[in-house]
Amino acid sequence: MSGTVRRVRAARRIGVLSVLILSTVWFAAQPNAQSKTACQLISLDDISAAFGREMFLRPTRPQLPENCSYSSVGPFDRPTGPTVNLLIHWTHEAAPDADAMVDQARTLLQQRQVRTTNVTNIGDAAFWFGNEITGELWVFHGGVDTLVLAGQLPLDKMKTLAAKALGGPGRTGFAYAGTDTLDKPGPTAIASAEPPLVGGASFSQAIYITPAEFLKQVKEVSLSIGAVPALGKQVPPAEQRDYITKALAARGISVRAGAPVALRATLDEHDSVGTNTTYSSRNGTTSEEFHIHNLYVSLGFYVRAVVMRNGQAHLVEAAPARESQAEQYVEDSDLRKYFFGDETRTDMKDLFAWLIDDSLDRIASNYAIDSTAWYVSGWTPAQKTAADAEFLRLMNSGQRPEQMATMGIDTVPQLELEQPAINDPDEGCPAPQSWQALWNAQFQRNRWTKTQPQSLTLRHSFYCRHIPVLRFAPGYYRLIDDVALRESNAVFVLNGRVFRKPATLRSGHGFLSPSYSSSSSAPVNLDDTLASAVQMFVPQSVGAFGGGLGLPDVTVPVIPATPVQIAAGTASPDSAAARAAVFHPDAWEQKWDVPFYPVGKYTPALAKKGRLILRGTVARLSMDGQYPQWLRIYFRESPDNAVTLCTPSADIFDEFGDGYKGLIGRTVEAAGDIDGLCTPKGGIRILQTNQFRALSTETAVP
Repeated sequence: MSGTVRRVRAARRIGVLSVLILSTVWFAAQPNAQSKTACQLISLDDISAAFGREMFLRPTRPQLPENCSYSSVGPFDRPTGPTVNLLIHWTHEAAPDADAMVDQARTLLQQRQVRTTNVTNIGDAAFWFGNEITGELWVFHGGVDTLVLAGQLPLDKMKTLAAKALGGPGRTGFAYAGTDTLDKPGPTAIASAEPPLVGGASFSQAIYITPAEFLKQVKEVSLSIGAVPALGKQVPPAEQRDYITKALAARGISVRAGAPVALRATLDEHDSVGTNTTYSSRNGTTSEEFHIHNLYVSLGFYVRAVVMRNGQAHLVEAAPARESQAEQYVEDSDLRKYFFGDETRTDMKDLFAWLIDDSLDRIASNYAIDSTAWYVSGWTPAQKTAADAEFLRLMNSGQRPEQMATMGIDTVPQLELEQPAINDPDEGCPAPQSWQALWNAQFQRNRWTKTQPQSLTLRHSFYCRHIPVLRFAPGYYRLIDDVALRESNAVFVLNGRVFRKPATLRSGHGFLSPSYSSSSSAPVNLDDTLASAVQMFVPQSVGAFGGGLGLPDVTVPVIPATPVQIAAGTASPDSAAARAAVFHPDAWEQKWDVPFYPVGKYTPALAKKGRLILRGTVARLSMDGQYPQWLRIYFRESPDNAVTLCTPSADIFDEFGDGYKGLIGRTVEAAGDIDGLCTPKGGIRILQTNQFRALSTETAVP
């Protein structure tokens, strides 16, 4: 048993030592102007008296002036029994810092999961963590000095040594912020605690609402699902509904037929089959098939809304919030299924549930706003009064919305043609040819020819992605597009108050997996096949969507006409831009729940504040060193390299292609602690994949 205790104590000593060494690396780069070094603070006799045994100075090369180490084993002796140590760290800052104590406590909590205890009667402020055998005492003095004692001593003896170092109690009257501020809510809790947005009391007083704010207001929805039969083989219809219902319930939204908000879930599956053929002079020809399931999920929250077109009010059903997602699943080989069982159905259900959750997460973190002016701002009081009355008449008339949501449209929509960048540029797809011209032709066919202040936007997003498959060396390409026509300033009632925002009038999507062969007996150039597929796929999608603009959309759910009753209350300020400027962490950022800073606003003082998230645009990369080789990432917003990213595990970024060139120009986020290993000025070391992400180049839909 005694041997076990000894090993545990040794492990604790090692833990203390490793942290102090880590701190030394970073603090060594900081200015140090104190008159005494750490080794001059406490005499060797006082240290030996505290331990009750002879102690020795442990020389290290180089001996940094802010660090000093003592041990019960002489520098030329071998241990003959339990060893005790004392480490002293002593720093002096040029300017007083009232947050020094709380910043250090926060760093200890984040890096070592240590909760500190405040200590009195030593220094201007102090804290401790440990037990009756070993621990660390941090003493803060005059706003500029920090003394750290770590070793195998109880608190009372640590305080005695600290008093020796400070020449007494060390009180100057400087006021430090207390560690109670550590319990302040993080960014996630702050965002969650924001009061609900209160809409206006009439059409003309409608308050702008973002997709995230809309979802936060929704309490109940009716649910309709449009799913292809193929998906039902793996995820039965009843389970599809159950997954969606549970995901909504997790966000406080119940499902009820006849609710004033209708959720339409569009679920699609496009299956591909690949064949890997092996030719052998001894065994002949053998083939192995692999099955790929490409899933698509779209969630649209529809309401009854009023839009103004050419001075006339139109009652339509439109979606103030909509999101879509796609992912693929590659089945196991027959051999693996034979030995380990077929896990396709279980995995497909997990993937389906993730797609639903992720789509809702994306809406919940979307605070994008559009730039279209609120035309009511320039109206006379008489015009506002007339519009308010017409709005209530339409909403309370009991009539069904117009079957064609595009009725009365004659203006050319603004085009948003999006082909988001992929991580590896060498696996990219060619851009669709004459993309804008194809859409302009469709607008002409629908007689949408007027050019005036834009209230309509058509977004066509084209996603072309190479999917690696372990058993099929070339992998395959998956082509998906998503088309949505939205109209700004759609006005609707939610929870008895009136809001406005862009709303989707009509949407659609398409799937394609180009077929090709890599067989030497029937060679096909993959680049040519892909280019041909792109130039066929996009025009077909444009034609299909454009041809349906003048037809009723049977997929839009029917919402019962419920009389509008305006609830009492004072409307929130109509300040969407100010609200959108506030940091609202998304699902990835919530997992860290730490402060967020654009790289352009980074200052060296933030290095002391603990863990953070940085966002910036990659300007260039460099590689140096041998074993390991370090990848260093530099930001466009920090030309003087005041802060960087680095990693000794460059394989984390392999998905960005040869030389990691796919990172150049991308906006990225990194989470972690600032230290001096990237550059002496400071940076975040990336040691795990979950510390880093590259943001999509596609702009959010307001």
